[in-house]
Amino acid sequence: MPKIISIRPHHMLCTEGYKGFNYNKESKLNWTNLISALKEDPTQNVKITLNEDSFCLECQNSATNKGTCDKNFVQNLDKKIKELLNIEDGEIYPFNTLRTKLLNIMTKEKHHGICKDCGWLKWGLCKDTFEK
Repeated sequence: MPKIISIRPHHMLCTEGYKGFNYNKESKLNWTNLISALKEDPTQNVKITLNEDSFCLECQNSATNKGTCDKNFVQNLDKKIKELLNIEDGEIYPFNTLRTKLLNIMTKEKHHGICKDCGWLKWGLCKDTFEK
């Protein structure tokens, strides 16, 4: 694993709701490995990026700008989560600091409002993520 994992702001939500479904075998393995690394060392530093991140590396949609990876769609999600967590592009944070902040702020209703147009939520794959 890299010393610093890059992460898009909206992927903070996705790391909480990830259940092993993904676009292809390579992408699934990448996500599973990254999330395992973050769980094994929650103090792992992550660098905020508003572009493709460590989680996008094996995604067949990242370069094609289609599906749930539509550039405008993900940029809008990133903006919402960036503002919600009060984080800045290019800054480095311990993952557990951001995760704690997210879990203290996010509710099921906020999650569904922010992600209402996301295919993963529409398919029901993460709808129960922020139920308390």
